[in-house]
Amino acid sequence: MTGMNLFIVQAVAKSSFFLPNPHLHPLLFMKSTLLPRILAGLCLVIAGNSLRAQTMQQGEWAGFNVRHWNTTRELSPELQTALRNQEPWQNFESAHGAWYVEFDEISGLPHRASGPAFAVAGSSSEEKAMNLLSRELDGYRMPLEDLTLRSSHAQGKFHYVDFDQTYRGLTVIGSRATVRLTLDGRVVLFGTDLYPEISVITVPAIGPETAAAASATGIPYAVTSSSVDPKLAILPLPGPDGLEYRLVYRVESHFEPVNGIPGYFKSLVDARSGELLSRSSRVHDCSHFLAADASVEGTVFDNPLIAGEVRGLPYLRVQVSGVDYYTDANGSVNIPTITTPTMATVYMDGLYAEVQEGAAETTPSEFTTMLNPGLNTISFDPEASSREISAYYHTNIVHDFMKGFFPAFTTLDFPFLVRVDRTDGSCNAFYDGSSINFYAPGGGCPATALFSDVVYHEYGHGLNYDVYSFFGDGSGMGNGAMQEGYADIWGLSITGNPILGDGFAGAGTDVRRYDIDPKVYPEDLVGEVHADGEIIAGAWWDFGVIRGSLEEMTDLWIATFPATIDGADGNEGAIYSEVLLEALVQDDDDADLSNGTPRDVDIIAAFGQHGITLLASAELNHTPSSALADEPILIEANLDVDFPAYLGDVSVLWRPQGTSTWTKENLGEVSDGEFSVELPAQPAGTILEYYFEVSDIYGAKALAEPSKADQPADPNLPFFVLVGYALKGTEDFDNFSGAWLDDPFGTDDAATGRWEINIPQVSSTSGFVNQPGVDRTPDNTLNFCQVTGYQGYTSSSPANFDIDGGETSIRSPEFNAGIYDDPVFSFYRWFSNDPPGGANPGNDPFEVFISNNGTTWIPVSTTKTSDASWRQDVIRISDYVSANTTVSLLFIASDRFIAGLPFDGGSLVEALVDDLQIYGIGEEEEPVSGIDQPTGYGAISVFPNPASAGFQIGLPGQLGADYVELINTAGQRVWTSRPSSGASVLQVPDPGFAEGLYTVRVRAGDRWLSRRVVIQH
Repeated sequence: MTGMNLFIVQAVAKSSFFLPNPHLHPLLFMKSTLLPRILAGLCLVIAGNSLRAQTMQQGEWAGFNVRHWNTTRELSPELQTALRNQEPWQNFESAHGAWYVEFDEISGLPHRASGPAFAVAGSSSEEKAMNLLSRELDGYRMPLEDLTLRSSHAQGKFHYVDFDQTYRGLTVIGSRATVRLTLDGRVVLFGTDLYPEISVITVPAIGPETAAAASATGIPYAVTSSSVDPKLAILPLPGPDGLEYRLVYRVESHFEPVNGIPGYFKSLVDARSGELLSRSSRVHDCSHFLAADASVEGTVFDNPLIAGEVRGLPYLRVQVSGVDYYTDANGSVNIPTITTPTMATVYMDGLYAEVQEGAAETTPSEFTTMLNPGLNTISFDPEASSREISAYYHTNIVHDFMKGFFPAFTTLDFPFLVRVDRTDGSCNAFYDGSSINFYAPGGGCPATALFSDVVYHEYGHGLNYDVYSFFGDGSGMGNGAMQEGYADIWGLSITGNPILGDGFAGAGTDVRRYDIDPKVYPEDLVGEVHADGEIIAGAWWDFGVIRGSLEEMTDLWIATFPATIDGADGNEGAIYSEVLLEALVQDDDDADLSNGTPRDVDIIAAFGQHGITLLASAELNHTPSSALADEPILIEANLDVDFPAYLGDVSVLWRPQGTSTWTKENLGEVSDGEFSVELPAQPAGTILEYYFEVSDIYGAKALAEPSKADQPADPNLPFFVLVGYALKGTEDFDNFSGAWLDDPFGTDDAATGRWEINIPQVSSTSGFVNQPGVDRTPDNTLNFCQVTGYQGYTSSSPANFDIDGGETSIRSPEFNAGIYDDPVFSFYRWFSNDPPGGANPGNDPFEVFISNNGTTWIPVSTTKTSDASWRQDVIRISDYVSANTTVSLLFIASDRFIAGLPFDGGSLVEALVDDLQIYGIGEEEEPVSGIDQPTGYGAISVFPNPASAGFQIGLPGQLGADYVELINTAGQRVWTSRPSSGASVLQVPDPGFAEGLYTVRVRAGDRWLSRRVVIQH
């Protein structure tokens, strides 16, 4: 063609392992290879096949992160069940059928729910969404008047509507109400991450300059710049007594480079106190670690060292006579003005990438060449390093890969800065919010720009932030584990190689890999973002492996992006479950998740291999029972599950108390939702411990009941069966109660929440019951028990009666256990130290001791594992002390001071004890009375109780009674008497006592004995 010039810019680049994908350049697959392995994730490089990190090579800015969640949290099956059974959700399901739901355990609102699509009134998607929240969910106290529209858009087969919550015009951080509609306007999914009870002062007490300074607290490097958002915000924050709300400044800070990596943080600073509440690094480096004893010899590049390949450089800038031209996706460009030999300048930049060398260079490499009419083939190789060429090429590959899915996304359609051959560090790469950066050879590692999957990973961080923002999440993907895992998948989807950075620090080393040792939730959730990200990345990759198609995996993964699934660090369990739900929603083809999806079996299997399952919302109900000696033991349970098609085994794990090995038996389904199994017969005197496990059809454990009974360290109480035992006596604090002593050694230091015999008061946080309103005694109307309360409290605020600032102890009477055959204590406890929204969950213990002489106290158990329900514990006396006439128990509950933790370790802690019983081998005797106490240590009785007028007190016999008093709930002495010597009964007249609860106290020798009496007119 006369006057036309076809100019092809080519470069030598080393080939990697590629899996054909229709979204990529055709030239990328000239030597493609399908590998049945998973791309390894970036950021934990190891030397040797089995060595793990010992010495940090580079300073991780993430080490200066401050999290406003103190610990990783797991969902509570008991609380999820309680929230599902509440009236608002029952009303919703009555109207719309069975829906899958997972609740926010702090607010009590549905976090995510999906089910059969249904129509809702409204002329627009936004109006339909608001009508769903205001009408279909009107039983929930949602702050509808404070919702503002965040985004509304159609993508794929859904319309997405999202709202943010405000408080007095200020954004509530982390809030979101999301509604998903089919394109014909039916609701198929919704979520309400809202805070209905905000109360906070909105006037700052410090200025922006103070907030900016506070944001740098604890970072020993110079601040290069900082900016403070002038608009304040509200941050929900766990406090010692439940969820608090803080007025905060939002600060962005930049720091001088360390090992060549600059610091960039987003922080939240309390606008009242100046406290740094949250700080998150927005620089994502390779976090390279090298084993201290590793020997790295030579340099082994990953894909760039495997047979170099000449490829066109896409979108490269070529300047002729001051006019810029750009090559196409294949590296070709047409310049119609050239009719005679003409000089052209070729730059190492283009439409979507600009490569610069080192940390300070400001211009890209360039060279001039003569173009002739007709075909020209020019190589960039002599003019730029292989690091520049490779980094440029692969940045364009990952950009185009993304554009194949999101053509309307234009945020990154500019020359994105790529820095190579940085010498201010080694063995690393990072994304800092505005560029991706790669180090020169050194430290035992080759140039990191030569690893295509490293380039894809770092660019992927930018995609995670900006694509999420494109779909309405203003701050972009914020969860650290999601950031790292999803950055891996960007690379994984392109290369098909399960080993990221293969040979990164020598033969046999890698950055991270997915074809071995899969990471499983929750046991492999360690609070480190790169490691935690392997769980969700591995789940997605295994879906592709099961399907035999990387393309299917990538398409489904990409389809979940418009949902912008995210959350605070520490909430990975809920986030990963939501990802699984979203995958099923996107795979569904009839807007009815309850009847399955085309690929649900494979999706469930892949995620289940990593401990992510929808069966976590299953509800298993079981009532323990006694068993006869030498007869099979029947174990029965009821199971309610939202997705029965995915239900695998319902199992019981059991062992005789005192042994270490659990035996596993599967229960059979005898009717719809009813399961049972017979365990082998046991001899009299056996105490059987057991708990249940529920798994999906692929063997992934979804539920343990009791929850956390399966955890290897500090497990929760299991269930118990007492074989061949009979009940001999009871201390229920209603009908029978001996001489219990609070603070028996005079050492208790708790400021509030000390033990007392009283009626427990309801203390709850968004459906989570810290302290119940009833005792444990069956068929009882009096409701007395040992409770960590405060005499006379009336408020229902959880902060009013929890244990604060120390420990509180209660000692039982001395019981005559020697008269029973192999006696066993049984008691029921309620222990809560980790309510949703509370600070420092799981830090405070519940302790039990036993003694048979009142002096030497043998520890029986110490636990920090909370279970806010009435749970039985069983103690064989002879395992600790000989069963004589003076056996007693000691219970201690604490709110411990722990310097260095938020609020110095302060937590919301409640404990209750009820129905202390003693069992012995043999036949049960009727009626069961109080537990036998040795002569001289008798109890007192009250009859009738409740009393409508006067009543009588049974005095303690041989011990004698010196003084009797009646105390009301305000602690006032309202009646006293000195009984005559040797009296066994004392009559209390009717002096017109007001209705209510009273305490009868009798001074007997050196002891005070007490009972409760209720006056009812």
